[in-house]
Amino acid sequence: MQWSHDYCKILTDFVVNHIEDFDYILFIKPFHRNRIIYLMDDPADRLYIVKKGRVRLTRINDDGREDLLRVVGEGEHFGCLCLCEEYHRDHLATTEEESRIAMLRPDDFKRVFYRHEQLFTKLLAYFSSRFSNLQEKIAHYEDNHRLLRLMHYFERQIFTHAGIHEIPEEVKIVLSPLYRTIAEQTRIPQKEVEGLLRLLKQEKILEWKRNTITVHTGPFFERFESLMYGEPVRFLSIVYPTRADRSEAEVESELRIGENMEQKTRA
Repeated sequence: MQWSHDYCKILTDFVVNHIEDFDYILFIKPFHRNRIIYLMDDPADRLYIVKKGRVRLTRINDDGREDLLRVVGEGEHFGCLCLCEEYHRDHLATTEEESRIAMLRPDDFKRVFYRHEQLFTKLLAYFSSRFSNLQEKIAHYEDNHRLLRLMHYFERQIFTHAGIHEIPEEVKIVLSPLYRTIAEQTRIPQKEVEGLLRLLKQEKILEWKRNTITVHTGPFFERFESLMYGEPVRFLSIVYPTRADRSEAEVESELRIGENMEQKTRA
């Protein structure tokens, strides 16, 4: 496995969460006000902890102006314990007032780490925990993606049955056989289709009887928008122009856009 800067970030989090194991090896240095601790493009190798005072983290933009990223207060950390020689700082750090800054260098970390077997066990447990959380997030994203594909399929069905200019509060969609048709059209396994439909039914977005699904369009589009953009949008409060207000070319263009979205989703 090739070491990357992403692992350095996890390593830094580990050290910060177990700082008591490294306290005795920290090197503390006093800084006067407005003193630069490091510059942009300096090697990103040390972790810093503010013992007293405040530190301003900034970045020079393309116009030459200095943008404030954040102010680090007492007890907080900045920088990164980086074991990647090629990685450099993308910002600069300056003291805002008289400060005392503790720092941990990679060589000091290695010296402590290799001498204490329990730290190795703690680090393995920490990495394992982070990996488990990552797996849970990936599974969550996969579930949301399948739900999004299913709802995009129903969106197309709604527009097919009700048109794209005036959406009623309920739209009935007949599919036979129900589960297999949806699974084939969305490329979602049939058992997962059944589970997703039950979820949408619990959320009172749709209901079905035999081969007829009734979609409640208000809750449906709110849920759809929240999946797409993270913020629910009241679909029924949006005023859509009627077909008469738009040219035939505009309507056909919208349909082509929908078809392209569906092809990308399937891909």
